[in-house]
Amino acid sequence: MKSIEESVVIAMDGSNKELFPFLPYILQDIWEIGDIREKIKDLKTYDIIILGAIGPVFGNYYSTLSTLSKHLNNSGIIIIDDGYIEDNSDYTHPLMLKKQELLHQINAAGMNLIEDDIMQSDIIKDSDNYIFDNLKKRCMELIDKHPDKKDLFENYIQKQEEENEVLEDKVVCTTLVIKRR
Repeated sequence: MKSIEESVVIAMDGSNKELFPFLPYILQDIWEIGDIREKIKDLKTYDIIILGAIGPVFGNYYSTLSTLSKHLNNSGIIIIDDGYIEDNSDYTHPLMLKKQELLHQINAAGMNLIEDDIMQSDIIKDSDNYIFDNLKKRCMELIDKHPDKKDLFENYIQKQEEENEVLEDKVVCTTLVIKRR
């Protein structure tokens, strides 16, 4: 299993774990970060579990859904805000699956996809722009404070631009509703 630093940086579309201590500052305008891999140990059961654009945090979707299902009431649902690659696409991404592989992992975890609500492109672009503008602003502030790490922050800005292109043009962004069989 990857270290928490590596996992968080990868989940935030970074490529260098040196970025890890700066992520709370960079992301302060967007959301709070906590380590779900540790927090889940103390959780009870719920009617709804939501994974908001964090990907398969326990390895792959099979592992993630298998882990989360232990904390899901019998009639509960898991809502996942993420994306997948169309089966007929030549595009590959290290963190995204083709739709059929995603469905296979959902099925292997003893669950069914009951809804696949594909997001509209204008909503994706608006969200991407809002997030990117804030990330870039914070990275530029960090460059001023840590000029020796300029390349680190500029690389992260570039990775975010590339990720926005992926989300807007190469993958299907969706909200999945998953339930036990």
